[in-house]
Amino acid sequence: MQQSYRAARCQERINQRVNHMEVFRPPRSCSILYAIIRLVMWLASHFKEDVDAYLNKEQHASAEHALRELDDMLSKYKFMDASLQQRKAKLKSQIPEFKNALSLLQTLKAKKEASEDIQTTFLLSDDVYAKARVPPTENVCLWLGANVMLEYSLEDAVELLTNNLTSSHAILKEIVSDMEFLRDQITTTEVNMARVHNWNVKKVQAAKSNESEN
Repeated sequence: MQQSYRAARCQERINQRVNHMEVFRPPRSCSILYAIIRLVMWLASHFKEDVDAYLNKEQHASAEHALRELDDMLSKYKFMDASLQQRKAKLKSQIPEFKNALSLLQTLKAKKEASEDIQTTFLLSDDVYAKARVPPTENVCLWLGANVMLEYSLEDAVELLTNNLTSSHAILKEIVSDMEFLRDQITTTEVNMARVHNWNVKKVQAAKSNESEN
């Protein structure tokens, strides 16, 4: 009776976590929102051809004020770039895992169709392995994260991992594109900061020159 109660509670916690993951799945509109953010970022950091016009248009009190604003923007770009770097590294580590898992599932399917056992080894502790014989199976358990493992049929598991692998490649491609875009914005912002700084230096020098002449 107690074991049945524990099993029921365990299944209830799993269902809650799965439902939680479904609720917080990112909406499809995120890509549209991010495209809008990219457009705003581009408009904010496009190359400043005329520094005088830029300072007057943005109503900056001084060149120092404009430099602080550009530096703040540069910090945000670098933060976003670091975040994308982490996501890229995580995806690049997950993709081989998906491929290995799919390869294992294909082996299990082939052995199941041939009604053959699998001779393998499993890890007991560091550098300690034990031999095992795995009979043909129709189901496997997959880790979903957050200490959640669910059982799938071989066909469903292959479909799930294939979809995850495909989406991971697509997301990785988007991240690389976003990182290239961010690097362009970082370079443009740094150039703009240099232009504003040089403009301010020349303005100060011109003012001092006029004072000395007077």
